[in-house]
Amino acid sequence: MNNTTRLQCMSAAVIALTRWEPRIALDAIDVVWKAGGRAGATLSGTVMQTMQNVELTITLRE
Repeated sequence: MNNTTRLQCMSAAVIALTRWEPRIALDAIDVVWKAGGRAGATLSGTVMQTMQNVELTITLRE
């Protein structure tokens, strides 16, 4: 994967979450490629109901 693909993944995630998940406001997202074709994403933002800052790291591909 290259930086263009990484940017496209981050953009798609931001667009989808902004459109379909009004309970959170994203501050940042980072997609990283790992050895063996694995990928992960880290999202940080604010839960709108409680105004609590959150950070979540998820595996996109193992």
